[in-house]
Amino acid sequence: MKNIRFLFIFSLISVLFLSACNSDDSSGNSTDDTSENTENKQPLGESAEDLLANIVFDRLEVEFVSINGFEPRAETVSNLQKFLEERLNKPGGIVINSRSIDPIGDAPYSTDEIRDIEDAVRTTFNDGSTISVFVLWVDGANVNDTQFSKTLGTAYRNTSVVLYEPTIREFSNDTGEPGRVALESTTLIHEVCHILGLVNLGTPLTSDHEDPLNNKHCIVEDCLMYFRTEVQGLDMKVKMKNLMEVTPLDPLCIADLQANGGK
Repeated sequence: MKNIRFLFIFSLISVLFLSACNSDDSSGNSTDDTSENTENKQPLGESAEDLLANIVFDRLEVEFVSINGFEPRAETVSNLQKFLEERLNKPGGIVINSRSIDPIGDAPYSTDEIRDIEDAVRTTFNDGSTISVFVLWVDGANVNDTQFSKTLGTAYRNTSVVLYEPTIREFSNDTGEPGRVALESTTLIHEVCHILGLVNLGTPLTSDHEDPLNNKHCIVEDCLMYFRTEVQGLDMKVKMKNLMEVTPLDPLCIADLQANGGK
């Protein structure tokens, strides 16, 4: 039985210091790498319009890399595919390719360590009219986790996301908790929405709905882009309309995406 109150933080690393997010990034406004594939090593939100619109890139390739034994559910991958097809203008298609790798680091992970893993294993990058996104599923927790605060996922570059799968599994599929697919999918799509520029992170606001206390997140509690979920004992107070369904974007966030080239 879980009898401790937790705050699940949907985290992001951006060009700004965001006190509402668990962040160990200090890279500032510049790119974090000046060598090869720099187009995929830009600050968070830098590629929002390129991902949403059909101006420079008409095709999206998503590379899923999981540590063996910590792969997401197949339904989670399908939920991301559906979301991307609904919101992105990519007439050339949207493809998700998945593979697993042996453990490559020691948990818990800092964001710098996650970047190093990406640099070692990522194989797809922007190429011609195809833009690439990298999603890493790791076998440990975030280094900033505490007894009362847990990070489920982090968007840390313009086309990069990491999910902390053991933490997601620990707090799903039990009495009063979200289903595994629901929590995986909600966390994954939330972080992907950060690289799509939400909220006010490369995709301009079309209305005043950014949370003033938790920058780059939506003030609407039932929105996918709200900044946290809560657990207290067996009472799951998740900001999800249904514990077995993916939390949707609210109309204000959808309007932002549409104005920046999305659907």
